[in-house]
Amino acid sequence: LACGKAKAAPVAFLVLEYMEGLAVPKNRFTYEGIGLNIVKNVIRSKRVWDLPMMPEEGAPEIVFAGRSNVGKSSLVNMLLNQEALAPMSSRPGKTKTMDFFDVNNCQYNLPTFRLVDVPGLGFARASQDQRDRWVGLIGGYFVKRKSLKLVFHLLDASLCQILPADLDLWRLLAQARRDDYELCICLTKADNSNVDLMTRFAVQIRELLAVQGSGLTANATIFACSSHSKMGKDTLWRKIWDSVGGLAVLQAGEDIQRRRETELKQDRIPEEIAQEDEDQAAYAKAKASGIITADLPSDVPNDQRRKRSNRPRSRRRS
Repeated sequence: LACGKAKAAPVAFLVLEYMEGLAVPKNRFTYEGIGLNIVKNVIRSKRVWDLPMMPEEGAPEIVFAGRSNVGKSSLVNMLLNQEALAPMSSRPGKTKTMDFFDVNNCQYNLPTFRLVDVPGLGFARASQDQRDRWVGLIGGYFVKRKSLKLVFHLLDASLCQILPADLDLWRLLAQARRDDYELCICLTKADNSNVDLMTRFAVQIRELLAVQGSGLTANATIFACSSHSKMGKDTLWRKIWDSVGGLAVLQAGEDIQRRRETELKQDRIPEEIAQEDEDQAAYAKAKASGIITADLPSDVPNDQRRKRSNRPRSRRRS
């Protein structure tokens, strides 16, 4: 899985589907390979504390939201295979701004998108004025940001409690009155809980989402994850890959590569093309007859290919 090539991302997802169908257990290396196939580079592009400061719209955006100290920054770092790109702290309220992370800039064969880490709601030590500004910032973002494609709402599976800050976030989503992005509920710190408890918690979440009066909340996806064990990293990346149009971008990149190769070939004179075809045919015949046994590297120039194929074998000294 961890081959690090763009075209391997769909293959990696397919392998995961086979593993799930055959009940093959996943481990940290399985989860690690997914990110290596999707992320080529990442930078923190901007920190925002007011709506007019938002970066220019363009790349699809994925938001990580939830109450304070639920593990948003840790999850972002885990996804990006980073240690401390998003600020983390054992004390609640470390993230006080909306942090935008640009992924895969200048990569034509991989989707370019942004991950957005927002301040945690319900931080008791912040002033009421500060908390009101955060609510206005996040609520305004949900309403106005056309680049928004996916919202991950994090809930603490080790507590299995829905707090007022979580209900506030659902109300902001319902008030936005939009259906052009998706909501996913991530039960974080799932390695500190048990399956039966999380199953009952998921049922409770589903019932409360249904009464929010929004199609966005009613159709939310719920799954478990952990930034420590990397559980659910594959599900997170599958959701992100689909929401940013990963497959379409990959196909477009392959089309661009084919066009470039065609244009380069058309720019060459016919004699060169004919000579290359003749050399390749001669090399294939020589290899088939056993005269040549080794494969030549694909990046070797044609004149070097001819020299190598015609070069007599050296005798081993006794």
